[in-house]
Parts: sequence; C-alpha cells; structure tokens
Amino acid sequence: MAWPSGSKAGTTNVDAGSDKPALARADIKQNIDNVNSIIDTFDIASPNNGDILTYNSTSGAWEPGAASSGGASIGVLNISTGEELVTGNTYRRTVSIDQDTFDFLTASGNYQITIAAGTYIFEPVLQTDDDTEVNIYLHNETSDTDLGTVGIFTEIGTTGSSILSGYQAETFGSSTNVSFRQTSANSADRNVTCRIKVTKI
Repeated sequence: MAWPSGSKAGTTNVDAGSDKPALARADIKQNIDNVNSIIDTFDIASPNNGDILTYNSTSGAWEPGAASSGGASIGVLNISTGEELVTGNTYRRTVSIDQDTFDFLTASGNYQITIAAGTYIFEPVLQTDDDTEVNIYLHNETSDTDLGTVGIFTEIGTTGSSILSGYQAETFGSSTNVSFRQTSANSADRNVTCRIKVTKI
C-alpha cells in the first residue's frame, strides 16, 4: 500500500455541467483507487484518548499509539491493607493508584491494575514499620504468569521493622492486567503496606 500522491485524477471531464459522465470513468475509477489506498494506509479503528499516529513497518500502516513525553513517565501505586485469596496461601494485595500524571495506569477492581503497552520498572519507595520477610511479587493476570519480585522485605534484627528493597523490569506488548501478590500462611506477615513507583521508559 502507498499514499496516492502521484495518482491524482484529472478534472477535464467533470469541470462543467455540459461534460459527459462517461468520459470521466477513468478519473472516477482513479479516485476510488486513491480512496481505497488511503483507507489501507490507516488502521485507526480503535484509538484511545490521547493517542497519536505511529507507523508500523510490519503492516505498512499508520496506527494509533501512545504519545511519548520525551522522557520517563512515573506513577505511584499504594499497596494497602487487604487481600484476595488466589490459591493455597497466595493472595492478591489491595492496590490503588496514588499518582498517574501520564494516564498509563487504570484500576481494575481492588486487586489489579491495567497497564498500557510499554516497558516499565516497578520499585518499592516507601513502607511502614512492618515486621515481615514475605516478599511482594508482580503477577501478569492476563497471561497468569509470575513475573518476579518487586519488594524484598528483610527484617532488621529483632526490631520489628523490615528493610524494603528490589525492583522488577517488564515489557508489555499490549494492555495488561497485573497484580501484586504475597504467599504466607500468616495474614499479619503478608498484609504489609508500601508504595510502588512505576516508571515507564
């Protein structure tokens, strides 16, 4: 497919009321072909608010895509008290959106976040003084796949506090639902609270 810039139809046989339509057949056909080429050049059936047109060299078409800010986009998630049983001693943690200036995060119920296509870094940035060593890991709900540990809790001696560290980098090819999970038989251990910074790069 190609943009029909070099195949404009003539107007000689359609620029006066006395012209005969039969003589304009070739020009009419050319314009139909041009319109079809334009339609094939744009695959814009399902744009999202704020999308821009981006070129897909595989399909040869212009498609809707998220606008780039020219740098990293940052959001902050809140892991708060609350959980939903998945299986055994594994639970989805309650998660909400604290900050999302660039609109790439969407709450999906109390336990999941829908994240736009792109590459992301998830890292803990704040936690309360919880006494736990039960890590938080990222789970792809769309494909039902564990992606890796986001928050590593390490108890500080016997002080009743834990150090929170770690990060997880992931690339999503399309809009994806994710959750944050903990596995423990002890509800107090797995009900820690923290913030998770999400950086889109």
